[in-house]
Amino acid sequence: MTEPEIDILIVDDDEEIAIMVADHLEAALSDGTIDAPVTVRWATSARQAMDFFHARPADVLLADLALPDEDGLSMVRKMRHHAEPAILIITGNATLGKAIESMRLGACDMLIKPFDLRHLSDAVREAAKAQLARRREEVRRRRLHELASRIVRERRELRQRVDLVCHDLVGAYRNLAAKFAEQSIPANDEAP
Repeated sequence: MTEPEIDILIVDDDEEIAIMVADHLEAALSDGTIDAPVTVRWATSARQAMDFFHARPADVLLADLALPDEDGLSMVRKMRHHAEPAILIITGNATLGKAIESMRLGACDMLIKPFDLRHLSDAVREAAKAQLARRREEVRRRRLHELASRIVRERRELRQRVDLVCHDLVGAYRNLAAKFAEQSIPANDEAP
């Protein structure tokens, strides 16, 4: 099995911020604290992000709420129909309603612009580690399921073989009993 890769997708309408965050995360996450290769992609619109996401779903999604072509939360909702990325919301205009809606969608953090890059990289690192652990657990669970299915199948095959052997033994026993019965009956050739 190949080692899983962590894919991070940044969606921000400001291309300079998207590039800066991508560069920062690539540098910050290359320190070996995440036990997997990391790929960072960025998009400046919901449409571009959806194209990237459909090509390869992201493990960690950093989504701006204000996108030129669609509300960021609406985009996140669509993405959640296809995969379950860890979600971090980035916004310049946070409201309690948006924060609550973000949390309902499963966002693990909301960062207010201008945000601290160290806090951002720590939040992304933790989200990536959680996604990696979840993915590895899914692989373990799938392997256990396959193993259990194989054990059940092999047990069924063994039971069929044992049934055949028992059937053959019963048949052989009957034949032996019949031969023994033929030999133990005295011939009654003498007339009284």
